Amino acid sequence: MRHKVKSKRLNRPREQLKALMRSLAISAVLYENIETTRDKAKMLRSFVDRLISRAKRKDKVSAIRYLQKHINNKDASLKIMETLVPRFKERDSGFSRFINTRICQGNAAQLVLFQILPE
Repeated sequence: MRHKVKSKRLNRPREQLKALMRSLAISAVLYENIETTRDKAKMLRSFVDRLISRAKRKDKVSAIRYLQKHINNKDASLKIMETLVPRFKERDSGFSRFINTRICQGNAAQLVLFQILPE
């Protein structure tokens, strides 16, 4: 029985959800702000924060291996290691935020601007 087992799946199979999170995380890291729906941004925030905090606390080799395993993009991994980890040296969590922007006209979904904090 699945009593009290909750997880956001965004109405997708597990592999498709992993691919979506990987794709959104790569875009968010490379461009530092993307526009997406509120539910996707909520899931993406925890995913990206976990990537950055793991990269901060591990040694460099194992951190790069962890990033390659979870996002599998060399440019995004290097940007996390060379730009984002030094930027958030003093911060323990809360590396990203999202701001409500507009309502999508087609399906009335709340769109948000997902940002990695500049400081």
